[in-house]
Amino acid sequence: MKKIILPKFSKITFIISGVLFCIYILIRSLARFDISLYFLGVGTQEIMPFITMPCVAFTISAIAVLLYKNIGHKTLVTWLSIVISFLVLLYMLIDYSFSPSSKYFEYTSDDQKHHIVVNERSFLLGGWGDIYEKNSFCTMKRVGGYSTDDGFCPFSNDAFYFVWGENDFELHHSFFGNKSEEYRVVKMEYVK
Repeated sequence: MKKIILPKFSKITFIISGVLFCIYILIRSLARFDISLYFLGVGTQEIMPFITMPCVAFTISAIAVLLYKNIGHKTLVTWLSIVISFLVLLYMLIDYSFSPSSKYFEYTSDDQKHHIVVNERSFLLGGWGDIYEKNSFCTMKRVGGYSTDDGFCPFSNDAFYFVWGENDFELHHSFFGNKSEEYRVVKMEYVK
């Protein structure tokens, strides 16, 4: 039986992809508790592609070089690597291009104790957003959400206001984008 050769490149790329995969698992675990990453105006949704794409690319590269060094059919390994890489890249591009556009807005309560982050999104005929409260310099916890009609974005169009309370707050927002409409109200509690 032929001894398997593990090239230095494969070792390094397996380690890098393993670290990226651990970060991916950590972020997904935090999401189960409604905790998201948020740093310098960038949230989990924008961070995830920059973790998953390199992780997959490094893993494919490591396996391709490993097979290339150990199998006699080098042309087959090369073409297989190209096809798999193309399919994975195509899937990720399609997945990323059909994800809704996202903008973040930050607000502070009147007493300066609570920092609220709104992730506003719209896609086709729907508009919605998730509302978070920052609980550290780089994490936030989801406290609520809202929805609108016809892809309307109340935060981008300045069609909202907050009413701050001691233990909770209210978001008053436009649903249709009409100036004459009565605003919808969403009540949320602060993170304890």
